[in-house]
Amino acid sequence: MAAIGVIAPLVESTLGQALAALGDMYDRKGISPGNHKRWKRSAADRTRWNCQFHFNSKKEASNNIILGLPQLAEACGLDKFLSKDFMSWFEAMFVYRNCMFHGGFEWTIERREHFEATVEKNGWDQWFTCSTSNDRPWIYYIRDEAIVAMPTMVEDMLSSLGQFTKSLPPKLISLP
Repeated sequence: MAAIGVIAPLVESTLGQALAALGDMYDRKGISPGNHKRWKRSAADRTRWNCQFHFNSKKEASNNIILGLPQLAEACGLDKFLSKDFMSWFEAMFVYRNCMFHGGFEWTIERREHFEATVEKNGWDQWFTCSTSNDRPWIYYIRDEAIVAMPTMVEDMLSSLGQFTKSLPPKLISLP
């Protein structure tokens, strides 16, 4: 829990601040960020550059970083620079973090079953393991290998942000 308690806020803050700053740049220059469904759904919503928000097909915003970050990364083009497994890792770590912080170590049976199904469906067994009770999941843990890999995932994310920044249109990043 300590590992995810440090890494998740670091990732959230870094991406959140970087994307908000990018939004400010687009707004100051009066440049359209493109023709993605997020921009159509968010119109002039003040949270359109906030990765903690997701915009559904009814143009409603919901506070959901697990859906919001991938949507915003795709809308602005950052997704093309992130490693192929970053979004899966991100979703896995944030789902786990939310379960741990909102459910403690010993989750309800329903939450355990839901997490087990999510792990199986998404192939997250590379990142998680669990102790069992009566041959059923009891307490989930991040695998040691996944903890050791966390700094590398963050380094790769930072490198991706740098490459993405270098690819931004000159008219966006030039001085007035």
